[in-house]
Formats: sequence, structure tokens, C-alpha cells
Amino acid sequence: MNEDKMHEQRWIEIQFYYLLKDLLAMTQDIFKTLDWIDALAISNAYNPTYIKQYAMEFLQTPWVQPSKEEVVVLGHNNGMPIATIKRWTGLHNKTFYNILERSREETPLFMPRYKAEQISEIQNFLTFFEKLRRLGA
Repeated sequence: MNEDKMHEQRWIEIQFYYLLKDLLAMTQDIFKTLDWIDALAISNAYNPTYIKQYAMEFLQTPWVQPSKEEVVVLGHNNGMPIATIKRWTGLHNKTFYNILERSREETPLFMPRYKAEQISEIQNFLTFFEKLRRLGA
């Protein structure tokens, strides 16, 4: 697998992680978050069994959670607004730009934590949520 594909897949995982964090902030309870995932599965856009499993892993397992460097570099490379990246990471401007500068000097390699078929299911979930978000816009 080439570097671009790995970075694309890791970026999907990062977006999933921060969507879960937002859902968890809204529900204030991991089990209510899982209930939301179940309830919205009526759309048939994703498999709730898999998404709930991945959600639990992302929220509770440090090795799948993104580093701040991953969020900054991949977020910036994918056109994420700087304000959003900084909100997600809590980084100061200087630290944010230092990470970007280091990544320009030596491109870091970010590995996805899941297999391609798992990431595909996560992408289905993200796409569904993006459609929901646009409904109110």
C-alpha cells in the first residue's frame, strides 16, 4: 500500500474519532452514544454492529487514537480549517506551525489502524453523518 493511501485511510479514522468525541460530548455517556449509532442505522447506510465495535475501540484504546501530529499534518493536507484542527488538538499556534514545518522537512508516515474493509465501513458512517449535517444547512 502506498503512502498516500495509508494517509487517506488514517484521515478517515481521525475524522471518525472526532465525530465520536463530538457525539460523546453531546450524549455525556458512551452507552447513549452507542444507542445513537444504533438508532441512526435505520438508514441502512452502515452496519451498526461494526461501527459500535470500532467506536468502543477508538474511545477506549490509546493505540488507535490519533496523535496531535497526525491530526495537524493530515488535517492540513486534507483542507481542514486551521481553527478546527486547533480546537481538536488544543495546540498553540507556535506548536501547530512547528509540527507543519517539521512535516515539510521530513514527511512523516501515518499508518491506518484498521483494514481497508473496516475503513470502508467507517467511511460509510462518516458519509451518512455528513448528509445529516447538510440537511439542516
